[in-house]
Amino acid sequence: MANVDNLEKLEALIAGEPDILRGAAGSGDVKEASKALARFAASKGVTLAPEEIEGAFAARAAAASGSVEALDDDALEHVSGGGSPYCMFTKGCYCIFTK
Repeated sequence: MANVDNLEKLEALIAGEPDILRGAAGSGDVKEASKALARFAASKGVTLAPEEIEGAFAARAAAASGSVEALDDDALEHVSGGGSPYCMFTKGCYCIFTK
């Protein structure tokens, strides 16, 4: 398991330098992002293996997936139309009264 202190240090470093999340570190590819973040951490004196960072990503993804709720029918109908949310006559569907 990753050293929690070092993960917190990495998080603080990223908060202080958010531009690091451009390029490989923010690519969405967990393996590439983990490698880039491990290199970034090492350049700041924080030792983390890419696998430790991947583990942190996996743990957060697992925690987040448990909190996702399905939309109820009313909410789903409201977002599925893709039309104007400003028209009181069509409940969010295309409206001739708005641009």
